[in-house]
Amino acid sequence: MGGMKALENRLTVSGWAPESLFGKGGRMADLFGVMLRVPQLKQDLAKLGGSGDGKSRISEITNDWVNGKGLEAIARKHFSGKKDDDAGTGALTDACRAIYRTIVNSGTWGVSALSRVSGIDFEKLSEAEKRRINALPAMIYHGVSSEDAVLMRMNSAPRSAAEALGSLYREVKGEDEGRYSVGGARRFLQDLDAADWDGVRPESAALSGDGYKRVWKILSGEAS
Repeated sequence: MGGMKALENRLTVSGWAPESLFGKGGRMADLFGVMLRVPQLKQDLAKLGGSGDGKSRISEITNDWVNGKGLEAIARKHFSGKKDDDAGTGALTDACRAIYRTIVNSGTWGVSALSRVSGIDFEKLSEAEKRRINALPAMIYHGVSSEDAVLMRMNSAPRSAAEALGSLYREVKGEDEGRYSVGGARRFLQDLDAADWDGVRPESAALSGDGYKRVWKILSGEAS
């Protein structure tokens, strides 16, 4: 609580918006700076931060992850070293460890906790504002930057297609608040055909739309 109050610029409700927190020049570095003072979080985060301005390095990796960069791209940007092999195996290993062991655990828990001691009066927020802030840890956990994409990931949609699927879901359902339903999102995914999946897969993807649909059915337990 002391760390949050001591921030040079206190985070307002708008500062907790995904586009503000995870955008260029966002405030994740400030939050990681506070987390690095918490004993339960400091050990793993400090290792990832390395020497120098550790909070900025952790923030950059987190932002890249949430904004859709693949593990290979994150490995090349943040973990490539002179001693790495030609295939970049060491860098990829370090990137996976950083994301899945440190950021997905410590970052998710830390953001959730800090939002509750930020001084924001949650009782005065609208339901949409509460939901948006409450979704931030899930965005870090799943590696996406929107509430709709979180719903897709909660239903086992591949991360590389989750944002596009979320946009399609929002387009189909409109701005109805009732769309924020895990069950509703699952029914939406069940109704998609191979052509729909083809429209949301990345252009460079090796899999076809039918392949993406098959992968989703296996991951979600829908495959017969």
